[in-house]
Amino acid sequence: MRKIHLLILLVSSMIISCSTDNSENNESEQSLIIGTWNVEKVIEDGNQENLSDCEKTDTREFKSSNRFNFEYYGSSGENCINEGNEQGEWSIENNVLVLKWDVYDEDDPQFSRWPIIELSENKLVLKIEYTDEEEFPDGWYQEATFIR
Repeated sequence: MRKIHLLILLVSSMIISCSTDNSENNESEQSLIIGTWNVEKVIEDGNQENLSDCEKTDTREFKSSNRFNFEYYGSSGENCINEGNEQGEWSIENNVLVLKWDVYDEDDPQFSRWPIIELSENKLVLKIEYTDEEEFPDGWYQEATFIR
């Protein structure tokens, strides 16, 4: 009987220890991601995209309130113009950035789940996957690198 109690105690402490580690990792990731990030490079289906100077001013801002704001820029002749923005709520779950978009329609999901490949003080790398079977029957993804 003592062996069973000892085994239960050991397993319980391992479970508590693992859940504490995951919680600490999520808190660390959440504090690291807060701030404004600029796109540095994008690899699409294995090929690096040539980003214009305007596209490199795109920002991804993650606020401590768990809100996000994404700004998109493009060229209009010689000028760099804001082409729009998107907002919503963000969280990190098991090394995956979860975005809940404020505005979406039936063709776009309300939630996006992008695996975090790398996250440090000055670098964020995300795998952005799209699984729309009609538009992308073989799947489609980007590996996007952002810097501060």
